[in-house]
Amino acid sequence: MEVRGLDGAQMGEVFTYRVRFPKLSVNDSAALVMTMTTDDAVLLTGDATLRDVGEQEAGIPVRGVIWATDQLEEHELTTNEMLLHAYTNWLEDDLVRLSRAELLKRIRRLSQ
Repeated sequence: MEVRGLDGAQMGEVFTYRVRFPKLSVNDSAALVMTMTTDDAVLLTGDATLRDVGEQEAGIPVRGVIWATDQLEEHELTTNEMLLHAYTNWLEDDLVRLSRAELLKRIRRLSQ
């Protein structure tokens, strides 16, 4: 992982997307442009508007947080206990808007 910045031209693109798609925040637009200009990057978001713009307008791969946890598990970058803890907390948190069915599926699998 590395910290990256946007140059002046990229910031211009950020504000172009912001104007074209008013539902996107400046941070959303910056994430979009960063993903578009970084080789092999994936845009990680749960925001429907950002997902649509990323996939339909920019043609970039867009994934959600459950995909990210699946990647952590697949590449053995975390423990099953930590994943189970995260899934359980998300399931119980009314502010988390992840698929209940997907969370339960993973909880059941990891609990066996």
